[in-house]
Amino acid sequence: MATRSFLFERPVPNSDACIFIGRATGGYELPAKPWRALLWIVDAAGAAGPAPFPAGSVTLLPVDRCDAAQLEAAVENFLTKSPRHLPSIYVTRDIPPEQESHFLKAVDVVVAGVEFQHRARVTRQQDGFPWQRNLFENALAYATRRLPDAWAGALAGMPAFICGAGPSLDVSVEALRRVMGDGVVFAADSSLRRIGGAVDFAVSVDVRKFPGKCLPGKGGPERVILSVNSPPEWLEAIREERRFYVSSNQLTLDWMAGMGIVRTKPGVCENCGSTAIEVARFMGCAPICLFGMDLALNEEGRRHHKEVEASIYEKPKFEAEREFPRVPGNFAVEVPTHVIGDWRTLDRRLAGWPEGLVWVVTDRGAKLSNTRVVRPEEFVLPGGGRGKQARLEALPKVAAPPREAMRRVGEKFGQFGGRLLEWAPSLRKTLETGGAPALAASLRSMFATPENGQILGAYALKLMPHLLPPVEEGGTDWGGIIGELEQLGAGAVEAARRFRRAL
Repeated sequence: MATRSFLFERPVPNSDACIFIGRATGGYELPAKPWRALLWIVDAAGAAGPAPFPAGSVTLLPVDRCDAAQLEAAVENFLTKSPRHLPSIYVTRDIPPEQESHFLKAVDVVVAGVEFQHRARVTRQQDGFPWQRNLFENALAYATRRLPDAWAGALAGMPAFICGAGPSLDVSVEALRRVMGDGVVFAADSSLRRIGGAVDFAVSVDVRKFPGKCLPGKGGPERVILSVNSPPEWLEAIREERRFYVSSNQLTLDWMAGMGIVRTKPGVCENCGSTAIEVARFMGCAPICLFGMDLALNEEGRRHHKEVEASIYEKPKFEAEREFPRVPGNFAVEVPTHVIGDWRTLDRRLAGWPEGLVWVVTDRGAKLSNTRVVRPEEFVLPGGGRGKQARLEALPKVAAPPREAMRRVGEKFGQFGGRLLEWAPSLRKTLETGGAPALAASLRSMFATPENGQILGAYALKLMPHLLPPVEEGGTDWGGIIGELEQLGAGAVEAARRFRRAL
């Protein structure tokens, strides 16, 4: 029988995992390789037919017997089995007409899941080191300037205006300016220069958002909400009493919480805009009105308003010519999105919020569940934000962290950093004499003590995939890894000094 072509295929070099979608009635030929893991997504009747792969490597997922949540969970679980390489994807032409909707949903889930994992893994490899480097530099500021729990409900009933940096902000910004005095303005860092006027809270939680590329020349934000990943340049750009930190999903912050530096109740979400929404809800604002939160490309392929500082987004590389997944639109059946994971997560979060709480002021963009969509020219705010300044000025002050917790965290940072600095020369010798396998074995020993991985935090997540056997000699800058560990050791030691001086 002649070999049949697949409807869709995306082979991944060096991957030993595969997702196979559709019936396989014969003639399909996968590349000859020992598949360590293979997920076969097929309808129950099709599962009884022949398959072009060894049965022992297969996990079967009956597409017509699981709902969307089960399908997404199964795909996500499969993707985590191979931390170094994403799976190859093959879709056959044998899709029964009566099962077409099930298979189309499966393809959407797989593509979205792989896109999200790809983005997460690339980001982790690119940013794992600066995330952790920044954490050590920001650790004291985070410990002493965390957004207070006492802010919960402090702005109850006050309208909030959340400003993202999507292209629709070019159209909706005038509607925003009409009402800025009637509510609390939360602006993503990239939108500050476009908004103009007084911003009550700027939000910057990204490792690449430097204040020099975000802050306007004059009339800057009254307060800035940051994360430990934010560039430490914010420490100099914004006075201490105007800076507040929210907790991000970082192993080191979990460890610090165990030491007594507890997490903030609102935390960093997918991006600056989503984080602002979460903080506004925590503070009791209502309604919460979104401007420039497109989560989609416009018809020209742009993803940000015209005045955004383009160099902020040079990494990770954005390829406007590539094909993007599509999601429901506010004023179109579907729109392309470059942030499928961000859209999906925010969409699900808002679905469980009170009806009528979130408004979207836009003329385009991706549709979000449980939101009221209003065109900018039709936007009228019900009621005003009377007494806004008085309520903002009455926000409770930041409480001092426990001294014992500060002492313990600083002491642990110093001990860990000192050991890394002492270890680095012998690691270089190990690489020189035993190569990558010997170095990887030595580095794995560090994680025998769980606390080491917790303090190393984001960098541990970057490093671990490279340490799993079989260790790859090529494609990994092992010397660079040693250098980064040495820099993180120095950063931890310096963080310890700051904590000691603060006591």
